[in-house]
Amino acid sequence: MSYLGPGSELVLNRLLRALAEGRVTDIISSYEKYTNHYFFQPSIQHDVPVTESEIISALEHLGDTGILAGEESQSRYCVECFGVDVELAAKCPSCNSSKVYYGKVMTHRCGFRDIEEAFGSSGKWICPQCKEGIYSPYEECKVEGPIYKCRSCNSFFDAPKSCYVCRDCGQVYEMGEEPYVRIRKYKPTPILTALRDDIISSYRLFDALCDQFQKNKYEVKKAVLSDQDETTVYWDALAKKGKSKYGLLVLSPSERLDVVTAERIIAKKRTSNLGAAAVITSQKASAIVQGKLRREKISILNPEKSMLTSESEIRKVASEIAPELS
Repeated sequence: MSYLGPGSELVLNRLLRALAEGRVTDIISSYEKYTNHYFFQPSIQHDVPVTESEIISALEHLGDTGILAGEESQSRYCVECFGVDVELAAKCPSCNSSKVYYGKVMTHRCGFRDIEEAFGSSGKWICPQCKEGIYSPYEECKVEGPIYKCRSCNSFFDAPKSCYVCRDCGQVYEMGEEPYVRIRKYKPTPILTALRDDIISSYRLFDALCDQFQKNKYEVKKAVLSDQDETTVYWDALAKKGKSKYGLLVLSPSERLDVVTAERIIAKKRTSNLGAAAVITSQKASAIVQGKLRREKISILNPEKSMLTSESEIRKVASEIAPELS
């Protein structure tokens, strides 16, 4: 599984919580080629300080892990009249006219060459140049094709240039330059349904711990992109009072709490110069992972229902991170 950058982590956790709590039922990503911009519904960009690419990475991650399923559609439109009747068409490679004929071409023995319909209809063929009647085209003429002819410059060619033409106003777009909107709609899958209770419990514990820090006069900032020594890391919350500074991270259920993840969390803590930190997750960590994190003063907190029912239990859990809260 690919590693998500800090901005994508922020988006991932924000979306997972909103989806689990039912505040968001589906997510729409729209790419508008003419402006080369993405638009998202709900409006993720207005809520968090992240880039379009970070949002896309988070959505792709949720799709790759099966938590969301996406369906994509694409619609072309005209930027001149905003019509949507934009169709693929053929153009003359010599003069760029879209007045192109495709069919058989006849060359009479007098040398006149043109499209089949220029000679009339079956049984009434006449050469437009010499006015001679034609009774057997395949004996009296050379028949080619089907090939293309431009009605504007009268040139013949084997293959036209492809383009898109607006049927409403006639605007022509070269291949690859036609404006379009690509829409991808993401919907939750049964995997999210199975994870919903764990996600909600994790964030209930997270909120309770933030409240506990605030009651003890800590400055608590949520959804933090922390910059330190030209490195940005993400924390779901940072609690600070004086020289004491602690971090809280809610681990996405799509990410395993293995050795690689543990080392990334340790690197985050060191980069942010934290006294201690905690990872909230419903997953069970191995003894090796627990040992690694414990040595770095990083607690693993499993959101059990019992610890969410009393103030004393919350204070006890909080003291695992900050002993002065005991």
